[in-house]
Amino acid sequence: MEKSGTTVLDIRRQLYELGTKGRGAQNVETTKFLGKNGTINLDNVPVIRISEMYLNRAEAYYRLGKEADAIKDLNTIRTRAGLTEKAGLTGAALLDEIIRQRRLELAFEGHRFWDLKRLGRDIVKLPTNLPFTDYRVLPRIPISEINNNKNLKQNYY
Repeated sequence: MEKSGTTVLDIRRQLYELGTKGRGAQNVETTKFLGKNGTINLDNVPVIRISEMYLNRAEAYYRLGKEADAIKDLNTIRTRAGLTEKAGLTGAALLDEIIRQRRLELAFEGHRFWDLKRLGRDIVKLPTNLPFTDYRVLPRIPISEINNNKNLKQNYY
C-alpha cells in the first residue's frame, strides 16, 4: 500500500500515462489493457471481471437492506486497490461509495454511461450537463475525423 503523508494512494492510478503527441494533443491515456506486444488496447479486453461481480453484489446487498454485506464486498475491492477499508457507511453515502468504486474500478470499460442512466443521474458532459432523460447523449466525434472533414461539427450534446 502506498502512502503520501497520511493519504493512502489508490494503486489504480498507475494505469494512466501521458500519451504521445503523434495523434495530436498530448493527452492522458489508460494503460489498463496492455497488449501482448506492449501496445495499449490492442488485445482482448475482459467482458466481466470478479471486481465487477463484487460491486454488483455490493449494490444488490445495499438495495436489499443488507448494508453490512454491502460494506464487506466494497472493502474487498478497496483493499485490493491498496485503499483502507470503509466503516460506518450507511444509506446514500454507502451507495455513493459503491458507485464511486464502480467508476474507478471499471474505468474505460464502458460502464459509466449505463450506470448513470440506470441510476437516473445526470450526465456531466461539457459544455453543459444533460439530464439523464435527454436524448442528446451522442459521444464526441474524434478530432481526427473533424480535421479530415471540415463539414463535420462536434457533438457538444
